[in-house]
Parts: sequence; structure tokens; C-alpha cells
Amino acid sequence: MLPWPDEYPNERFLQILAEKEEEFWDRVKRKVPPPIDASESTRKTLNELYPKDNGTQVALPGIAVEWDTELTQVKTQIKSLETRKAELENLFRAEMKEATEGVLPNEVLYTLKTTRKESHFVEDSTYRTLRRANKAKSSLQKIA
Repeated sequence: MLPWPDEYPNERFLQILAEKEEEFWDRVKRKVPPPIDASESTRKTLNELYPKDNGTQVALPGIAVEWDTELTQVKTQIKSLETRKAELENLFRAEMKEATEGVLPNEVLYTLKTTRKESHFVEDSTYRTLRRANKAKSSLQKIA
């Protein structure tokens, strides 16, 4: 005989699920897309919806100036952090020399192992790249 566990429904979970389902179907009925977020699924969906550019220029909303400012600041911070990360990693490499492992006084272990990466070919692909330019290009057809 198979064991049969007694499982009871989680009422709070079912309530939240019902609310989310209702929100989802309301959006579907009103043809309102979900809000833009940082998820990989949002990026993939946008890439599928707009796989190629059409050679036109669009006026972005005023809030996009704030997006630009923040994006520029974030990219600067990331570059600075990546530089510092590389420097710190190189300090470890220099101290470890040929060693496979290095142990800190607090017993944290670092490893520096030889890794072999086999060659591979990348298939042709087409994708869109978001880049920032200092001035808007006026050679493109402008659309409202």
C-alpha cells in the first residue's frame, strides 16, 4: 500500500493566487500589457515583439531623461566596480602564484584552478543593441 500524506490547502496561498489570476485576466480583457520590469522574460518578450529596427526616430517621453541620467550613472558605477573587482582578483592571483588553493587567516578558501575551454563556433544571429549617443540623429525619419 502506498503512503498517503494528509495535505491541506494553504488558504492564504490560494487567496493570493486567485487575486493574481483576476489581475491577469483583467489585463488580458483590457489589452493592457504587464508593467516593464528587469526580468529576463520581459527582455525576451520585447526582443520578440521588436526584433528589428525600422529606420525611424521616435520622440521619447520626458521621464526618459531621468532614465538616461540613472542609466549613465549605473554604467559608470558598474565600470568602476568591475575595475576594482579585477584588481582584487589580480591581487589574489599574484599571491597564489601556481598554487591551486589559498587560505585566508579567517579560514576562507580561494581556489585558482586551471580550466580548459574547448573551441566552439557561434551561429550567426541578429539582435538589437541599445546604445547612447550624444546627439539625436536627424537622418532618420521622425515619427510622433
